[in-house]
Amino acid sequence: MSTTAVFAEILATGVQSTVLVFLAIAAIVDVGPVIASAQGWETAITIVLLASAYILGVVTDRVADSLVTPLRNRVSEHDTGERAAMRRRVLQTASPLSNFLE
Repeated sequence: MSTTAVFAEILATGVQSTVLVFLAIAAIVDVGPVIASAQGWETAITIVLLASAYILGVVTDRVADSLVTPLRNRVSEHDTGERAAMRRRVLQTASPLSNFLE
């Protein structure tokens, strides 16, 4: 996977997580006055929110990997070393599957 695709994936995950956190906070606290007082700061707030969303996306991605990896290892009939060896073998070929795995 290219660096740009990874960046976009993490940013999209972070934006979704940020929206979820905002909606959870908005359900508990009245955010109307905060949003009203933020007028005129849209550019700065957007930059801060995107940076925060990226960080939250990295954290969310790592947590999801940590939760899914044990399940995948339990379900898979191959151990981690065999899976890595198979992945390396496919990546050494010039097949469309190797481009997909990258």
